[in-house]
Amino acid sequence: MAHELADLIRADARASDRAVRTGPSSFRLLMPETSIGGARQVGARLEAAFRQAGGATNHRPGLHFDVAAPKRGGSLEDALTEAERRVAR
Repeated sequence: MAHELADLIRADARASDRAVRTGPSSFRLLMPETSIGGARQVGARLEAAFRQAGGATNHRPGLHFDVAAPKRGGSLEDALTEAERRVAR
């Protein structure tokens, strides 16, 4: 499943985007100069493509995405820490 998701990310990513696999079924996609709304649109497209490609079934997990952006004056590391905190809930 991770390979399929990686292929979907590559198909939608721009040259400036960077995807990193951070766990067995976890990816982070860094999209410089992308608004929060634009990032949500990419997430929605990935989710739709994942469903079309076979998506979640009884034997496969679903796809969950979240958007993190630095607050004014904040760092990317701060945004990632906040995103990880939200996912851990």
